[in-house]
Amino acid sequence: MVILMTGMTLTVAALGMMYMVQGTQERQLAVHATTPAQLKAWTGVELLRQFLTNRPTQDLEVLAAGEIAVGGTQGLKVELLSKTKPKTDQYRIVANVTGRAADSTAIVQAVFNVTPLDYTSTGTGTTTGTASGTGTPPSPAPVPPLIRINTDLNLNGSVSFEGPQQANISVKGKVNLSGNVTGLDAISSTDDVTVGSSVAVSSLTTNGNVTLEGNASALTVSAIKNVTLLGNASAGTITANGTLNMGGRQVSTANVTGNVTVSSGAVTTVNSQADVTWTSKDAARAINANGIVAYSGTNNSTAIASIGDVQITRGTVQTVRTQANTLITEGDITSRLDGQGALTANTGLVASGTIGGALTADRNSRVNVVRTPNYQVSVPRVIVPTVKATVVETSKVDAYQLRSNANYIFQFTSTGLRQVTVQGINGIADGVYFLGNYPNPDAGGRGYQDFLCTAVNAQGMCTAPLQPNKTICHGETTFNGCITYRGGVWTLSGWSLAPGVLWFQGDVQAGNGVYYNSIIATGNIATTTRNKTIAVNFAGYNPVCRNTRRAEDSVPTSSDLAGLYPLNLCDITAGTYKPSAVGNIALLAGGYLNGSFSGGVITLGATNDVYGSVVAGNNVITTGNTRIFGMMTSAAQAGGIQQLGGSTTINTTGWPSTFSPEQAPGNAPEGAGSNSNFVGDWTRAQPTVEIVWTRYL
Repeated sequence: MVILMTGMTLTVAALGMMYMVQGTQERQLAVHATTPAQLKAWTGVELLRQFLTNRPTQDLEVLAAGEIAVGGTQGLKVELLSKTKPKTDQYRIVANVTGRAADSTAIVQAVFNVTPLDYTSTGTGTTTGTASGTGTPPSPAPVPPLIRINTDLNLNGSVSFEGPQQANISVKGKVNLSGNVTGLDAISSTDDVTVGSSVAVSSLTTNGNVTLEGNASALTVSAIKNVTLLGNASAGTITANGTLNMGGRQVSTANVTGNVTVSSGAVTTVNSQADVTWTSKDAARAINANGIVAYSGTNNSTAIASIGDVQITRGTVQTVRTQANTLITEGDITSRLDGQGALTANTGLVASGTIGGALTADRNSRVNVVRTPNYQVSVPRVIVPTVKATVVETSKVDAYQLRSNANYIFQFTSTGLRQVTVQGINGIADGVYFLGNYPNPDAGGRGYQDFLCTAVNAQGMCTAPLQPNKTICHGETTFNGCITYRGGVWTLSGWSLAPGVLWFQGDVQAGNGVYYNSIIATGNIATTTRNKTIAVNFAGYNPVCRNTRRAEDSVPTSSDLAGLYPLNLCDITAGTYKPSAVGNIALLAGGYLNGSFSGGVITLGATNDVYGSVVAGNNVITTGNTRIFGMMTSAAQAGGIQQLGGSTTINTTGWPSTFSPEQAPGNAPEGAGSNSNFVGDWTRAQPTVEIVWTRYL
């Protein structure tokens, strides 16, 4: 089989998000390749991954050990070492990818787990299918971004992406990455992207300009406008509709519609539809241009092919092919010149060649060419694939639209009472209740705080308790409550609350308890130190339906909460959990009232663990050591810039089959048809290729 690639171009916008190299060490190796050979080898790994993606069983069955030809490339070898089937619906492919460039060689060994396309299931749970190869199976859904930002993004903190899912960021605005970012696979942006520090990214796609500076690196870059590299920055393959200004360290392949300027560092292969100006003292391997090429670099078996003039000034190349004129000033062509036009040499060397125009050479030149009038030189015209516009799907966040999906609706009445409307909870009749305390502890010496009442007095004492007695509070003791209200802010405290979807009118401050809840607020949400919030879909059957705590949460079981489970989420007879779209939310803030948006700021305190989607109608603020096991949305419906500081980890490890964060309201793109009332099995496309590990040999 042949991997069809021309000029080693990788158009990220057309091919979608890049692969994920598991493990921080391998990721950094992939994007911090220190030689042209390493960059070429990693490009080969990506070519092989694309080749294996979405292959039916019949294609994978015929793969045999040996070399796989790579069409349209030089210095790249892909050798398949072995193919096994650890599972009936999975192949394990081991391959060595060798890159050769600039008199150096690099070998990367990669191990892939490949699921045939005809086995791929978009449902949760075990994948099933037939291996017949008949029919046309559906294509996998595109990988949704882990972070969706509807405004400019300024990332100056420490952000780490961990786990098996592709780590993608989608930004409707400008992007500035200057912090410590690890594990990031792809950025898609509608505006300019600047990557600095030592940030490593597999793929950058933008409608604007791209600037890589410092020690930043990217495996592939696709830009509708211009690309600039500065300092010690490097890239694998660059495709740009604009220009390339290379002042960095290394680029493997540049496919550019406009002019290319190389002032420092090296670009192994340049393909330009315009002019190329090379003043760097480093060497190119190949320069192909439709315009003028001016070269002052050293010789790396350098071959220049240009429709326009070629100017060699204090530089050395191996061969030149041009349909125009050649000018050499203190430069050398060590092998051959094929020039359709004239040759002018000032202290120059041309080892051999043929020209069609006049020859002018001073006495210090050594020129060995044959002049053949009307000599025709064939130079293929460079055609660079056009980078397509990036479309970032926007989200709309509105807590008010989700009120009817909540199991508990909290409001503060005009008479100063804490009112809770209960919907679809086993053991509690649907209705409107008040939170109150019983005036005196019973003979057993326990207290009764935040119990449900049908009537309370002005002091918050229960005058008509719900029968039988019910509370949704698991306080630190029975004498401690869990839910208070003051100045527009609901404060949650204690060990935990009854599981289910909670909706609050106003702001919420969640304390350092463990909450098996999806928390929705019309205002802002803030969490304190050591808060742990677990979305109901993430928690699943045992914590939500059986009052059984997860062992890692270290929360004692409360007999007061026994039997209180959401009827819409729990099938007790079948012993199964029924996911809902809203249940994917851990925290959602902000909403529209009478057409005016308010709230929408989610502030995550230090040492927070959030299991589920974080959906901010405006923006998210992280203060340090925050872990999010889900997706994050910043809708910017009140304006401003999204900044991520502190230390934040986005982790996709251990996502249960009941959890589909891309379907959460606010995470699902606006107009995508997400149904917040849906109950059942959400579909999630399974990747057909996974890189298990990589290493240098």
